[in-house]
Amino acid sequence: MRNINVIELLDSPVLLAPDKGLHLLSEIEKQIKNLGKIKLDFSGYQFLSSTFLNHSFGKYCLNNELSKSKFFERIEIVGLSDDDLEEVEDVVYNAEMKWKLIRKGHNPDNFPSRFVSA
Repeated sequence: MRNINVIELLDSPVLLAPDKGLHLLSEIEKQIKNLGKIKLDFSGYQFLSSTFLNHSFGKYCLNNELSKSKFFERIEIVGLSDDDLEEVEDVVYNAEMKWKLIRKGHNPDNFPSRFVSA
């Protein structure tokens, strides 16, 4: 399992922008394809936004139709506060609900706003 320092990877302790989330998403997809499991270390981060999380973890779950449990089998997360880790869990859960609704034939344009951003 590879340990990825998120702050070093993104060259910033401020994790708010969607482009930072997409950069992390790209690294996650590449590393998991090669290794199967990774550890993301957020030690030293200052701020984290749901936009960032939706563009990294939310999109990863949508792209791979992952349940919350499958997500955490592939990705270990360390260095986040309890509140921010709970936000990660919410983003992953919402992405799981979104892909399940899409699979059932529902139009994403009709989803509640909490599902839209992922």
